[in-house]
Amino acid sequence: MEALHISEIIEGMVLGMAVMVRDFQIEKGTILNQVQIQSIRDMGVETLWIDTEANLEEILRKRIHSLKLNRKVYASGEFVCLQGDPSTEFYILLEGELEVILVDEQRLSQCSSRKSREEVIQGYGNSIATLRGRLVNFGEMGPLLGQTRTATIRAKNRSVVQSIPASGEGFSRTFLENPELGFSVAVTVAKRLYDTISGIEKYDRILMQLYAITNTVRGRYASIVEGLQNRHELTGEQVLKNICNKFWQKSILVEKSGDGHGFLPISPGLRTTVSLSESDEAFNGLKMMECSSDTVLPLQDQGNDYIYLVSSGELALDYQGQFVKTFSHCGDIIGSVKALSFIDLNYRRIGDELFVLRASKDSRVYVIACDQLKSDPSQYKHLILHICRVMAEQLKNHHHLQTESLARIEAQFNRYSYGSDSYLNELRDVLSAFFDNQQWVSLCLNEVLTLKETLDQMESDFIHLKDCVKASFVNPFAMPLLKLGNP
Repeated sequence: MEALHISEIIEGMVLGMAVMVRDFQIEKGTILNQVQIQSIRDMGVETLWIDTEANLEEILRKRIHSLKLNRKVYASGEFVCLQGDPSTEFYILLEGELEVILVDEQRLSQCSSRKSREEVIQGYGNSIATLRGRLVNFGEMGPLLGQTRTATIRAKNRSVVQSIPASGEGFSRTFLENPELGFSVAVTVAKRLYDTISGIEKYDRILMQLYAITNTVRGRYASIVEGLQNRHELTGEQVLKNICNKFWQKSILVEKSGDGHGFLPISPGLRTTVSLSESDEAFNGLKMMECSSDTVLPLQDQGNDYIYLVSSGELALDYQGQFVKTFSHCGDIIGSVKALSFIDLNYRRIGDELFVLRASKDSRVYVIACDQLKSDPSQYKHLILHICRVMAEQLKNHHHLQTESLARIEAQFNRYSYGSDSYLNELRDVLSAFFDNQQWVSLCLNEVLTLKETLDQMESDFIHLKDCVKASFVNPFAMPLLKLGNP
């Protein structure tokens, strides 16, 4: 038996111990249904003892109809699939722990065999996510997009996986014949997309802090050098000119160009190419709204999150008055990522009210409350399939952005604080040169003290920021580990 949090309990699991709920008892060995699970949840029970011998595969077979399931056990370090492999199936994790690995596609394009791809992934891959739990679906992006594998999946420890054959139109049929599975995949992709976007935003905040620290240091350094130049012009002392020449020429702290002069955040992502016709079945059963220009559309109310599909016209999303994105293609979706990511949580998310969605032109828009989608996935199975495809393409785009972000922050950390050409090392070299020349120290004591104070503060700031970065990696799904050098 094993104690599981109530959020992990699914229909079909078997109680390992009896539970008292309201005025009745659920006996040990009971196969839980949704009503019982909700009753237990309503009573505030946090954990349940579950019979670990219960057959998760049987639960899976009851959920998925008319499909052949293939079970396989993977040892630690074994690949489930490789980035670039054909996408002929998707997977459901029954037990264990898997990691998602990304590598630059240009490196993979130079590989002539699967073995060489394995070697490149082992040597250059970045772990961007960890998958764990029971009945967790993964590997759906390739079949959804009709493309090869967009990432590598590798077992972190012994893992049991069910694979489901699915390629081309066969994958679409799988979703349409098993709408509950389709909805589960939609929620999974939405959560991964939400975490990836959050990770990119976190990288940008880290980079902003790095730029703020180094711009302050560079400004102070340039001010010192210019002050010494002014003193030389007033006094004519040749020593001051020699000092300025030594620390001005080829200095990275006072360079006039390059990537240190300003901060540019990562782009929020690419527009999806998945579109619909106005007669598509994805619109079936949805409420159609005729919106005149400047009509504001609610993204949420006290009880629901809303998902919108554009039929015609144009919608604009802004955040605190700052333009974010427009949606004008038939089939563009707004609101699905946050709505599906948080669908099982019983609280309103802080900050969501800061987003405003409005019609920037006269528009025809279809709307559905997320709870409706959850309660009757069979009625909206075509919509769910479309949402999955759109979010899968967005997730692929954002994986590329995440890789770019990772490279940027590693480069900035190494440029600012590590290596022979880093800002910190240049400050150390400058101070060493002063301390090796007593005449320089006596002439520029105030400047030396200022440089020493600047160096100490910069080292302290970088150590603090690096600790913050490490702390932010507690959730490996949202943020991969950086490969930083040593001070």
